[in-house]
Amino acid sequence: MKLLTTNEYKKVESYLKNYYKYMNRIIEYDKAIKEINSFFKNSIYRTVLEVFYIYRNDYKNRYPSNSAIFKYLSAKLYIQEPTLYAIKKEIIYKSAMVFYKYSLM
Repeated sequence: MKLLTTNEYKKVESYLKNYYKYMNRIIEYDKAIKEINSFFKNSIYRTVLEVFYIYRNDYKNRYPSNSAIFKYLSAKLYIQEPTLYAIKKEIIYKSAMVFYKYSLM
């Protein structure tokens, strides 16, 4: 069972990856990102969210591909890559719910 269509999934990912483009321009977007950050406070999810999505531009030169960033995260967090994919999906689903709440989708 798919919770999101492929287009919705990509849209949520683009919202998270393009944080610097939308920051301080759309009030609802800032509120949504703050709510997502507070939901994942002090957890592995927060680290994955920040490194893989929000601050991705900081890691773009060192880890240009998704597989490289996943290897980095799995070594940093001491978890296996398949677990990271599950964490990534959970982040996307929770973010989608928050973006729906703020009428961004």
